[in-house]
Amino acid sequence: MEIPSLSEEEKQKLFMEMWLGAMMGPMGFIMRKLGPEALEELNEESAKHCAADMKERGVDDALKFAMNYGVVNKNIFGSDVEVKGNPAKAILDMKNSVSILIKTTSFLYFSSHTHKA
Repeated sequence: MEIPSLSEEEKQKLFMEMWLGAMMGPMGFIMRKLGPEALEELNEESAKHCAADMKERGVDDALKFAMNYGVVNKNIFGSDVEVKGNPAKAILDMKNSVSILIKTTSFLYFSSHTHKA
């Protein structure tokens, strides 16, 4: 049986769904077992590691940071993003992005799984 080739849009959608699914399980576990403070601590630690990694790759100003996230979100997740600004101040306008979907999905998931009736 021949394996079909997917369009760029189909690849991005499939990857986004897989990535979102892979993120929600561990986040839900941490919230249930350790609480929201533990998730905040994990996010802070992850952000520090991400910042150090980006500095090593030469992402050392606001415009490079915004462009880095814009390139990833557009090409990997299929997000509609726009970057404006300069090295001192940049705006990453995420009109349609996986980050928005994650925040919405996380809120709905945690709201439905953390409240007791």
